[in-house]
Amino acid sequence: MGVGLFIVLPMSALRFGIVGLGAIGEKHARGLAGTASRDCVLGAVACANAENADRLSRELGVPGFHSAESLFASGTCDAVILATPHFLHPPLAIQAARAGLHVLSEKPLGVTVGPAREAAAACRKHKVALGVMFQQRLRPAVKRMRQLLATGKVGELVRVEATCSSWTRTQAYYAVSPWRGTWNGEGGGVLMNQAPHTLDLFIALGGMPTSVYARLATRIHKIEVENTAEMLYGYENAGKFGHLYVTTAQAPGVEHLLLVGEKASLELGQEGLRMARLPKSLHEHLLHSPQAGSEAGLLNAAWEPVVCDAERDDYHIQVAHAFARHVLKGAPMVADADDGIRQVEMTNAAYLSGHLNRPVTFPIHGVTVERLLSKRIDRSSRSGQGLHATAMAAMRELKRREYNRY
Repeated sequence: MGVGLFIVLPMSALRFGIVGLGAIGEKHARGLAGTASRDCVLGAVACANAENADRLSRELGVPGFHSAESLFASGTCDAVILATPHFLHPPLAIQAARAGLHVLSEKPLGVTVGPAREAAAACRKHKVALGVMFQQRLRPAVKRMRQLLATGKVGELVRVEATCSSWTRTQAYYAVSPWRGTWNGEGGGVLMNQAPHTLDLFIALGGMPTSVYARLATRIHKIEVENTAEMLYGYENAGKFGHLYVTTAQAPGVEHLLLVGEKASLELGQEGLRMARLPKSLHEHLLHSPQAGSEAGLLNAAWEPVVCDAERDDYHIQVAHAFARHVLKGAPMVADADDGIRQVEMTNAAYLSGHLNRPVTFPIHGVTVERLLSKRIDRSSRSGQGLHATAMAAMRELKRREYNRY
């Protein structure tokens, strides 16, 4: 089970602290400050950039801190949202858990699966909740797809396909933030930065694969990480296939998600969600139809639009509200630690497969991934602000402190 199983706390509203006040962290802070929810409020903000912390503290009327540690020890919060660079999510989650604070992490939960698993273990040990900010799950079309899958209207899936090439990025995008496009700063490229939401939906809708064969490439951009990736997935059902393509180096781009089942197909694209229902199951028709010939096997299944609610722009705050209700009332959160670990594992496996040029099976070993990342960092041309080294040093120090307690 996920890290969400713990004793519900008797509090009136969950006080969130925001750790990291870049673009997304500030969005979380302002969203919580402006919410009228009885479930959660903004309790404090913290950022290593003292100017950001002080500015938002004044504007939003909450305590501001210049380090995560000072916020954790302040008593101003019951939970934290981690909006720092990726490498720092696991050590900060562990520190927060040890301080008795619930943790809602921005994606990804970690750069490599080992530290992500350690963060989950720490939250379980200290009986605090751990969730991940996979707000794309709240899109009306995605919720409708999950409903249709759960009710059996699609039938057993035989194909899962996704293409996300609308994340076009310029060289200036990578230049403006030195940690982007580097192994030591970001821990990867499109798979680590833009693709986690797509990978999460790929799993949530299509199930967890058993293997992956990946090809990675860097084209046009002058960066040391991949900006294009293609993955072929295998599943426990040998007749089921998966395909995923992502890139930041294409224009015009498209977003497309296709689920093909024994009874129907679902397609989510630029024009919204549509469904094609078969008059009888594919299995029944192919095996028992008396017709023969090149066109006799065709089933009349027209694509029809599926009506969904209108898209909204507040999914991030909805995830925070659901997390608060989970802590306060035991309600389901949007995505838990297990969901976050699966996404990180999918990313790591793609890197391993692309490096080894062969299929990789799940689950993967965390040490193997760390070795690959270390090799990439050793060969890299830019420092990426040394965030990997900072995070690993923090993890070692946390282990030392834990050991010295006994």
